[in-house]
Amino acid sequence: MGKGRSCEDAQARCRSVGSKDCYYLELDPQMLTVLPQMRKTFDLEPIEDLAESIKSQGQINEILVNKREEKGEVIYELIAGERRYRAFRLLREQGYGIKIKCKVFQNLTRIEFLSLQVAENLHEKVPANQEAEAIYGMWKFAKNTEELAKITLTEFARRIGRSVEQVRHAIKFAEDLHPEIAKLVYDKVLGYSAAIAISRLNGYEKQLFMAQKAVLFNLTGKDVEKRVGAYVRECDLGQTSILELTLDTFDFNEHELSVGVEQVLGRQARGYVEYLKKMLYLLKKGYVSNRVFTPAAQCMIIENA
Repeated sequence: MGKGRSCEDAQARCRSVGSKDCYYLELDPQMLTVLPQMRKTFDLEPIEDLAESIKSQGQINEILVNKREEKGEVIYELIAGERRYRAFRLLREQGYGIKIKCKVFQNLTRIEFLSLQVAENLHEKVPANQEAEAIYGMWKFAKNTEELAKITLTEFARRIGRSVEQVRHAIKFAEDLHPEIAKLVYDKVLGYSAAIAISRLNGYEKQLFMAQKAVLFNLTGKDVEKRVGAYVRECDLGQTSILELTLDTFDFNEHELSVGVEQVLGRQARGYVEYLKKMLYLLKKGYVSNRVFTPAAQCMIIENA
């Protein structure tokens, strides 16, 4: 199923849910429960700007909320509008007792909740890794509810308006990729598609090796996928791969790393200045710690890049 058709299906379900009875209410920010959202990270500056706008002009659009009861307690769950919610929280911290205008639905099923949440966010462009974590959060949320515990991955993908491949990738990003490699994606050093390919490798050292190679040599997601595929095929054939041969490591401090890399790359130093900068970046950021490749291994990396 294409993404365009999936989006249309999700929007249709949104209209269906939106036709349900609802009412408008003003609530204190602390009364809202925030469940997994499509947007996972927020820059502070735009939130501050939005807070200033709300303070001077008031709230223009209501946020969407689901009201339900659990063990006699009323719970208001945020469906969509987390940026506005965060702006109101910021205003609260600054001493402004402003309440949030909410459009309140009642007792939505979990399927209706997910459909409405995703449809409301379809117009927002979020980074692939953030969407992946949100999709994974929704998947776990769905599987942990009685109503959706037996939902298939295919049905879940259809319900949220995403392809089965997108959902599979989201699960791999969250479950199979080492957190340290995921940090490279969030720091915009490693691409999301490259990270998905890397998640096929078992073990932190192998994932780190391939991530370093992808960063240092500006490999595309397809390039990384080819190299990971080649490694997997070699393993299936019982062969020792270049990847395993270059995983020999020993301690190196930053100065030794600079000298070692410069010596190894002496013949083509000009062309590999960026390589050195990126290697030092990885070391300083803690993605390499003090375990990096030997000069011999550096040669093998370059020759096989």
